[in-house]
This record gives sequence, C-alpha cells and structure tokens, in this order.
Amino acid sequence: MINLASYPDRIEPERLPRLKAFGKYRLYTTRHREGGKEWYRLRLGFLTDGKSAKRVLESVPLHYPGAWGGLLTDVVWLG
Repeated sequence: MINLASYPDRIEPERLPRLKAFGKYRLYTTRHREGGKEWYRLRLGFLTDGKSAKRVLESVPLHYPGAWGGLLTDVVWLG
C-alpha cells in the first residue's frame, strides 16, 4: 500500500484526479489518530509486490511529494 498524503480534514478520493500511475489500484482513505488529532490518509492499494510500489512511488512526486510506502495493517476504511 502507498500513503499518498495526510490531511486534517476528510477527503473524498473520487473527487481527486486519477493519475495514470494509479493503474488498476484502488484509491481510498483511512483515519489515523496521532498526537490527539485525527488525520485522514489518502492511500493507494493493494499492490502485490515491492517492485510495483516503487514504480508507483517514483511516478507521483509532482502531485504527492510526501508519498511513502507501507505495510497494510488493521485500518479504519472510509471508502
């Protein structure tokens, strides 16, 4: 899974531009609590291997300069 960005306000993935690099992967959001504040993460998944993740990460820095890869754990799925 790739974390594209974190926002303090809820985001609607369907309103964001769909980049070619997203391919067949799903754009979705999760909720994350850090330092007593709730954050909404925009994620792309579900990638099957590290090579695919690296390829996507290398193609999104213009739109998502802070994107980072991660392992999928228990998350709060928001859609």
